Amino acid sequence: MKFAKWVIYFTYSIGILLDAYASVSILKNYVYGVNEKFIFSKDIGSAFALMLGWTFLLGWAILKPLERKGVLLLTAIPVLLMLGCNNYIVLYSGIVTWSDNGINLVGSVFLIILFTVAYFLAPNLGKKNA
Repeated sequence: MKFAKWVIYFTYSIGILLDAYASVSILKNYVYGVNEKFIFSKDIGSAFALMLGWTFLLGWAILKPLERKGVLLLTAIPVLLMLGCNNYIVLYSGIVTWSDNGINLVGSVFLIILFTVAYFLAPNLGKKNA
């Protein structure tokens, strides 16, 4: 069960780190306009706020990972699934190339699997510790 606990904490931690990185990246591109493919609009500010908010949500959930395991599934299904769909759409439409964004699509699939597995490991861990 130590491995299951490690997977759960690792999943929350990787989510926090990746969301924080994405938040900073969005803000940097919004403020400095570093990437010419980055589309500037008020929606980018909303994307930054949502990404940063989800970073804090994962940070809150890691404090009581078993009690707040629902955050794992909420991250996997609506959030990561929609981000993965968005990555697929921009690749398929030709807005970006595989070299620009392919890793994001592959990463989305990996993270969906990781967060889903961690969610299903959490109830078993809780029963063992009870």
